[in-house]
Amino acid sequence: MPRLTNQRYIEIHHWLRNYWLEDTVPYIYLTPKEQWDLHQFFQPYQALTDDELIAHRQAVTKETPSLPHCAGRALSKLETAIAAVRQQKVQPTEPAEAKRKRQSPRGPLIIRGLVRPEPDARKVARVLLQIVRANQEKGS
Repeated sequence: MPRLTNQRYIEIHHWLRNYWLEDTVPYIYLTPKEQWDLHQFFQPYQALTDDELIAHRQAVTKETPSLPHCAGRALSKLETAIAAVRQQKVQPTEPAEAKRKRQSPRGPLIIRGLVRPEPDARKVARVLLQIVRANQEKGS
């Protein structure tokens, strides 16, 4: 695999950032550690300038020399997940009648997590409001 240049690193950051902002579904097919590796190395959740990205890359590589390799493997797995998700979205669906006739046993329930490096302020506020409302209802 060719070496990762600063320009390619910046391109990957922007590509990952677009997915992070538009469609986080492929990220859930990575393990939490793989998601953390991507976030730590490429910083897709942050809007950084090119100079800030290069400085971050240099600092994090010096601090954790194995991180670029781990993030590269996670990136490869993410690309595979994106291709799989795209394929699922474009496959033709069966008619409703065919679905009713087929009875398949329910498979195991699969729960996947999405790592969010920074807390979502709106979700935190919503939870706090729910707690306050619940406490008010108990007191009434």
